[in-house]
Amino acid sequence: MPASLRSFTMTTFVVAGLGGERCKDDPMKWQDIVGSNALVVYKLDEASKGLTLTTSAPVSAGINPMALACANIGDKSFVYASDMAVDDPAIRVFALHRETGALTPCGRTSTSGKDPCHLFVHTAGTKHFLFAAHYGSGSVAMHEISADGSIQQASDTALHSTDGMPRTHGRQELPHPHGVFVRGDFLYVPDLGKNAIFVYKINFLDKKLALVQEKELSVDGSGPRHLAFLGSRAYSVNELNNTVTVFDVDTDTGMLSEIVNASTLPKGWDAPPPFDFYDAPSHACGIIAIEGSNRIIVTNRGHDSLAVFDVQDDGQLSLSANVPTMGRIPWTVDAVPSKNLLVVTNQFNHALKDPGNIALFDLAGDAGVPKFTGTPGFVTHAKVMCATCITTNA
Repeated sequence: MPASLRSFTMTTFVVAGLGGERCKDDPMKWQDIVGSNALVVYKLDEASKGLTLTTSAPVSAGINPMALACANIGDKSFVYASDMAVDDPAIRVFALHRETGALTPCGRTSTSGKDPCHLFVHTAGTKHFLFAAHYGSGSVAMHEISADGSIQQASDTALHSTDGMPRTHGRQELPHPHGVFVRGDFLYVPDLGKNAIFVYKINFLDKKLALVQEKELSVDGSGPRHLAFLGSRAYSVNELNNTVTVFDVDTDTGMLSEIVNASTLPKGWDAPPPFDFYDAPSHACGIIAIEGSNRIIVTNRGHDSLAVFDVQDDGQLSLSANVPTMGRIPWTVDAVPSKNLLVVTNQFNHALKDPGNIALFDLAGDAGVPKFTGTPGFVTHAKVMCATCITTNA
């Protein structure tokens, strides 16, 4: 049957990364444990807003796949996962079956830096690119994705300078890029160690990066981790001091101008740190912008909540709610826009040694404040570190 006459079924899958155990002598490193360091796939049921496991067993993904990205390329779908192996860090590639959700390993590409902690896939015209942030080596990389889904060797890398290091905070002893985000022709890189957002102009033809700005945050010790964009503004979630920084974005130059900071935690809240290696009761982590609702949502690891911000016309933020995430130490938050759903990963259920979970939250009611969907949208899985959504045509 001609492709133009075929009817397609839209299917949404949630791909989750199962992390390893932290090394006792270095909690910033991870070790291989049976049943961890793998990927699992869930299918989203539109009617019940529930999740059904599609993989019969976790698919090995190297060491601590804490970063995932997905892409639909031609008539195929792919999942990209970070492999934080100390001796040979890499990006692993998996083909995703568009009907069943089955994962097939398709190889790995060694990275140009250590500790690949975040991945971002971007389409420019007919070409696809993957960008990677390397926490350990203080660098970012640009890779072209081949038509068969494989990752080419880095076409360009950028090493963040150690000038002005170390800073006052303990984790700001060296540059630590923690995320990569493309907006138009610009790459934005929050660097936790440098306390700055790096802005690069992307030359998609030559596959090169050119530094435009190193925008230092006004509050020392903020520790920018990830970014979200809404309209002409960027929002940085800052891990070390649990804040969101708002920036105006010059769409022509890509440059950032800081507007305001807002706390992700309720005023006056305090508690003991959940881990020995945490130096605060909570550390902010993931961030997402909800298009059409002027909302920014952040995960708080420690307070174990979704911080829900209303965005005012002048860029000011109002913390409207802190919604429990139905687990402990929530890392990532992703969205299924067509279903008004949020997907949140909790590293643990309740106690800090429990298995983790994936929880779905409905955005359709209560003025857009996330509401836990209940049992259908709640699945338990060991060591859940991250999850991302992909919608396919089959």
